[in-house]
Amino acid sequence: MLKNYALCKCLLCRYPEDPALRNDGTLEAYIEIGSYQSSAYERIDSFIVRMTLASYSSKYKNNLYYMQFLNIYNSLELDSLVKAFDYQLHSEICCRTQIGNAVPLNEKTSNFIRRFFRELEFFSFRGTDKDTDGFGTLDY
Repeated sequence: MLKNYALCKCLLCRYPEDPALRNDGTLEAYIEIGSYQSSAYERIDSFIVRMTLASYSSKYKNNLYYMQFLNIYNSLELDSLVKAFDYQLHSEICCRTQIGNAVPLNEKTSNFIRRFFRELEFFSFRGTDKDTDGFGTLDY
């Protein structure tokens, strides 16, 4: 669901004034039916904003926005983010008993989860100076 949310966010970032997109409730629906914490959506939002800042255009100066959206949707970086939040969500669900009380994690497991998310942030959000979108130049 987070990948679909990200694709919707791409459209809204690129076309913020489009009345059809502004009146569409799909983005909010993904939040409502999702079980992720608000931080997951905030991280996806900041990732999408950063990725849509790059300009995609053909050698004939035509915009390639949909190509950009699909590249973002299929990117390893977005996959890593989604997998991390899926893992976090799964960990939270698995740590609850049948009656809904939280089961405390042992210290070793807690440290592993914290280290996992620190490393994910380090590797997922480092950019380069020139190639901000990670996809290079297109000659279409």
